[in-house]
Amino acid sequence: ALQFVKQLGDALHSILLGASANRAQNIAPKIFLGINFYGNDFSLSRDSGGGAIIGRDYLALLEKHRPALQWDKNSGEHVFFYPDDKDIKHAVFFPTLKSISLRLEEARSWGCGISIWEIGQGLDYFFDL
Repeated sequence: ALQFVKQLGDALHSILLGASANRAQNIAPKIFLGINFYGNDFSLSRDSGGGAIIGRDYLALLEKHRPALQWDKNSGEHVFFYPDDKDIKHAVFFPTLKSISLRLEEARSWGCGISIWEIGQGLDYFFDL
């Protein structure tokens, strides 16, 4: 996801740089970068997909499985793995202060605004930024 955000930023810069300085200053604040406050729980089985996961469910999985969090450079988010009750391995990606901070820095560099997806479904500490 973070790589996509950076590619989107490159495209945005091209659009803004192709405009006059005044036009670029007028366009950037009208663009919003969507930042998710929910995560995704993907089943790594061939026959399954994944779905959104909210803060309380994320915390319950952390408490139950006590997994090691890993940083995924490609998505720009932390991830952990766990087996479910049927022994199917899952990968859970969930935003953290680091991933949110990286996205905020990117939005700042573009001069655009942000839009938070599902503000009440994340973790309370997200507002510490």
